[in-house]
Amino acid sequence: MSTFVNWHSSDVFEALDKIGFEHTNPDSPYEMMFERKVEAWPTIVVRIYSSVSPGAIHARGNGKDAGRVVLIRKLEGGKERVMWKAKRVHRTKNFLVNLVQRAREAYKRICPDKCPMCQGPMVLRKPPAGARWNEFWSCMAFPKCKGTRRMG
Repeated sequence: MSTFVNWHSSDVFEALDKIGFEHTNPDSPYEMMFERKVEAWPTIVVRIYSSVSPGAIHARGNGKDAGRVVLIRKLEGGKERVMWKAKRVHRTKNFLVNLVQRAREAYKRICPDKCPMCQGPMVLRKPPAGARWNEFWSCMAFPKCKGTRRMG
């Protein structure tokens, strides 16, 4: 069983600032949220939620709090679509190392090439259960666009 560790919010700020994330919800008393745009695709962001409150050492409580890393596509009208979510990062000794690692994983889930059908961004997808193929690139506009690419 993992031992939970109290992290100060300044530790979280420092670690995420080093990799280019900006604090985007400074008025929230409950959790900190950080974002970084994907350079090639301005409508896509990697967002990190940290359960460590701004200026605080303690979070929600042992076993109930964790950092989360989410890949999001921002749509028209202020809507957002979650494209991928990383496994939760528990507030243990390696919390910040694991949070940064999950953020890097999010960037690897975006294809450097454009969709062959609509020229939009593509994201790494898993095949349906029982399929005979491995992960593949799929258009982020799915189901409107059915563009895909094989890995490699």
